[in-house]
Amino acid sequence: MENEKEYYETKASEDEYLAWYKKQDWKTYDKPAMAVDNVIFGFDPSDNQLKILLIERKTHPFKGKFALIGGFVEPNESAKEAALRETKEETGVEIVEDNQMWQIGAFTQPDRDPRQWIISIAHATFLYPFVLPLAGDDARSARWFTVARNSNGELEFLHPEGYVALDDLAFDHKDIILTTFKRIKDSLDVTPDILHVLGDTFFSTDALGVLKNFDKKFVNYSTGNFVKTYVKNNPILMDTGKFEKNPKGAGRPKKILSLRK
Repeated sequence: MENEKEYYETKASEDEYLAWYKKQDWKTYDKPAMAVDNVIFGFDPSDNQLKILLIERKTHPFKGKFALIGGFVEPNESAKEAALRETKEETGVEIVEDNQMWQIGAFTQPDRDPRQWIISIAHATFLYPFVLPLAGDDARSARWFTVARNSNGELEFLHPEGYVALDDLAFDHKDIILTTFKRIKDSLDVTPDILHVLGDTFFSTDALGVLKNFDKKFVNYSTGNFVKTYVKNNPILMDTGKFEKNPKGAGRPKKILSLRK
């Protein structure tokens, strides 16, 4: 047997090796299915708040629970291609810029899904423009929730019909979201790609409002100090030197920022 193994691994043609390999013990190993989960962020211009897109599951498992957008990776499809497809199916928006979607990591716990061993490759999507969501086949509804923190500083998601706590989410989506928020926070001084939810140009006040959700240091910034310190020293943020036209209300007009290409 050892001589046979050595022959096919070192002396046979690759086609012969692959035909032999498929007859070996690898068939007895458990094979996980592969899926993607997608933490989709958007910025709602109607209330100037950062949102996260969640679905209410209409089928088992976790029927009635809220969950991230996700689905199985189809044959001949990469994990990123699956995440891009799921984003378009749920929002109608086609993501074309690489820095609007990050791969967060693999979540591989064997018991993360009660159906079978399913590995999830988690992604974060910074959606623009902001659109009303579409509900897929396994969703009773799809809703934008406002990203907020409770009195203990813990993440929660608010909606006019009620809030969702992290511990109430389906599967291991709490862990995926916490990992995503940490990844975004750790990158803010170099690549604040989360600001892509604001479009190509945006007001400094909106940028500051988005960043407050990821790092409490931004809570203490005035808008002026935010531009003078954080924006000035960030490699991909740029002060355009322009201000809003026809400002509403008292006070100085809002400064317009952009992300460098």
